[in-house]
Amino acid sequence: LCPSRPNAETVAATTNGGANKWAIGNYAGNFFVFGDRNVLSTEGKTRLAMLPDGLSQTCMFTERYGTCGNSGQPNDSSTWGNLWADSNLRWRPHFCMNGQEPDAANIASGCNMFQPQPDWIKNCDHGSAQSIHSGGILVTLCDGSVRSISPTIDTAAWKNLCDPMDGNVISGL
Repeated sequence: LCPSRPNAETVAATTNGGANKWAIGNYAGNFFVFGDRNVLSTEGKTRLAMLPDGLSQTCMFTERYGTCGNSGQPNDSSTWGNLWADSNLRWRPHFCMNGQEPDAANIASGCNMFQPQPDWIKNCDHGSAQSIHSGGILVTLCDGSVRSISPTIDTAAWKNLCDPMDGNVISGL
């Protein structure tokens, strides 16, 4: 867990009452790196050689709230968790899927821009990563380095950073 996470977010999160005893995490894997875009599955196999943009040009992990919703109610069906111990899609620790299920249109649109410190239960988009820190979001690149990305990053640059196969070079990381 990140020590900077929202205070109301507890160590044991809930998603519609189903995860009360499960631990949350504040980090998530990039669906574009770990998922299988061809069959629209969240379970894939990736080799570093399969990332043509380069290891220093691709976001592999980033921050995410442990509980994320927009209804104002932790036990509402629109509230999602970020659990490392469950394989149910609602609780998987991923970002860049942009929706409830892998969908060709969502994947084609690129990764949703991260949310800079949204209200965890009133204005949190589960399809996006969430910045826990005011100065930006921490990302781990595929080369193992960690960078802080400003909340003012251009949306196109964020999409390029998250897509390991778009062929675009990101400068200034």
